[in-house]
Amino acid sequence: MMSYLKTTHDVYKEAALTPDIGLCCTTNPVWELPGLKIPKIMQEMNYGCGSTVHARDLTNNPKMLYVGVGGGMELLQFAYFNRQRGGVIGLDVVDEMLEASRKNFKEAEKINPWFKSDFVDLRKGDAMDLPVEGNSIDVAAQNCLFNIFKSDDLKKAMRPPVVVTLKGQILDVLNEDTMAMGSQLHRIRKLVDQMENNS
Repeated sequence: MMSYLKTTHDVYKEAALTPDIGLCCTTNPVWELPGLKIPKIMQEMNYGCGSTVHARDLTNNPKMLYVGVGGGMELLQFAYFNRQRGGVIGLDVVDEMLEASRKNFKEAEKINPWFKSDFVDLRKGDAMDLPVEGNSIDVAAQNCLFNIFKSDDLKKAMRPPVVVTLKGQILDVLNEDTMAMGSQLHRIRKLVDQMENNS
């Protein structure tokens, strides 16, 4: 039987290679901010169903960690508030998704005079073992990525952000209680379960 994490990896690998607009149950709204333009390809690769961070919470150039980069849209939006080299760290386990984000940042540079690709430090890494120094992050965020994890893996994934964000705070990162209170598992979770059961 194929592990659900491997299946999820493969689904997102395909979504990086061939954008799948309907992959998730819904998509993040594009933040309407002066001078911020989101490239069409980023919108097509908008695989999240809602950010865990609100723009009003991003004051004073926060150093940010974002888990699950998608097409890079959230990273671009977060960079809008930091505008420093490496001010936003994007973490993903899927090489193809990291590469797609790199390419998409080049497109973002063309239409956003304020943006430079090096504002975002893309890293390969796992949500359960974050490649980030302790006490170095002001805000840790994820999208609906944590909805995919099964209970034991979710417990592992929830521990590291607390360690790396001692400098600041975590804003609305999902935990088992908030998931149990009605956070919808998106289409990808159903797809992963179906594929796992069919292997």
